[in-house]
This record gives sequence, C-alpha cells and structure tokens, in this order.
Amino acid sequence: MNGDVAFAHMLHLDKGNIHLSKAGLTEMWVRSTVCFQRSDQQWLITHEHISWPFEFNKQGGNVVMSLAP
Repeated sequence: MNGDVAFAHMLHLDKGNIHLSKAGLTEMWVRSTVCFQRSDQQWLITHEHISWPFEFNKQGGNVVMSLAP
C-alpha cells in the first residue's frame, strides 16, 4: 500500500426517540468501522460497518442496548 487507504474505528453513543421505546429518549452504544481511500487528493468513504453487541449465548441473539463502555 502507498498510504492511500485509512481506517477509523469508533464507539459512539446514539440518542433519540425511537418507536421501540415508549419511555421517550433512548440511548445505545454503537461500534463503527469506516474505510477511506484517497482519490484525486480527496478522502472518500469506501466502506462503513456498524454493529451492536448481541447475546451469543441466547437463542435468537438479541441486541443488547443497555451496555456501556
């Protein structure tokens, strides 16, 4: 590689009102990985992956929205 590819990994807290919560404001931690590629002196996003933790040991693998770092 010649330095034209970069990755960013992040953990961010998302907050908002969603239909899943009747209690109002909901917040959850989300993991993101973004891949960038330089083209014509500009950095462009070429891939983005977003994921939430889930329960491996339970059938159905439900997303766990109450975790915090």
